[in-house]
Amino acid sequence: MKLLIALFLSYGVYVLVGPAGFTLHGDILSYRIVRGLYAMIAGSALSLSGLMLQALFSNPLVEPYILGVSSSATTGSLIAIFFLGIVSAPLISGFSFFFSILMVVVLVFFLKKYFPSREALLLVGISAGSTLTAINSIIMLIKSRQPSSDLLFWLLGSLSGVGKRELLLIFLLLPLFVVSLFMHRELDLLLWGDEAFAMGLNQKKVYAEVLIISTALAATVVSLTGVIGFVGLISPHIGRRIFGWSHKKLIPASMLIGALVLLLSDFVARNLLSPTEIPVGLITSLIGAPLFLYLVMKRNDF
Repeated sequence: MKLLIALFLSYGVYVLVGPAGFTLHGDILSYRIVRGLYAMIAGSALSLSGLMLQALFSNPLVEPYILGVSSSATTGSLIAIFFLGIVSAPLISGFSFFFSILMVVVLVFFLKKYFPSREALLLVGISAGSTLTAINSIIMLIKSRQPSSDLLFWLLGSLSGVGKRELLLIFLLLPLFVVSLFMHRELDLLLWGDEAFAMGLNQKKVYAEVLIISTALAATVVSLTGVIGFVGLISPHIGRRIFGWSHKKLIPASMLIGALVLLLSDFVARNLLSPTEIPVGLITSLIGAPLFLYLVMKRNDF
């Protein structure tokens, strides 16, 4: 309840207060309402994605982009921009999302074909992501001597271009939120490692479900607003410190914390250096990195 109240009050401040101070101007309010709603849903999605992957790999250092989601999304956008000459933002987002989903399809195929350990699956994801990052760097080096401001904002993560279209698209994630709320038992069992198999867990099925849901959540956010780091890493940690390790409470709590973290980060990004707007991905990294280090030093979550 306290998280809900904090989120509600923060959203009110976000909507009513901006670089020019307090305002009730209709167009400005409409834009902030849409952008604020997007920030909360996107923050929830990133946090839930991180929480599910941390449970899957029993590793609190795992975050939504660890399996190459951001790298593959970037590859898709760069191909659309530099090789196909696409300038339409919706089409670029579509390519970005497609390549992110393609990454998880490869991982699920690897899972079903070889049924590796979680550690092997993680290494495959990290290797694929690192390879794509190198490819992306080569593409930008060859094709873009001076990257456009739009491309840089996308790579750094920004909500400046969010509108009703982005809000409508991210609302499509709500069914995944509902499905995830009923997966608390499976996520609890994943923390038991190999013992979960003896307790009746269909490991192969659950692994695939978690991979698909967590990647779809992160890929949607990345394809619409770029790479926003640390939200999916620190929000579950904060949730565990408050609510413990049981996913029945931790799933909704982490989603609310993620919504609050990204909403407040975007508020800072809009106002800190007004009239210049900072990419929100830089703010989440500046806040998230030292906070994560503090949380890890204070307590080992697993």
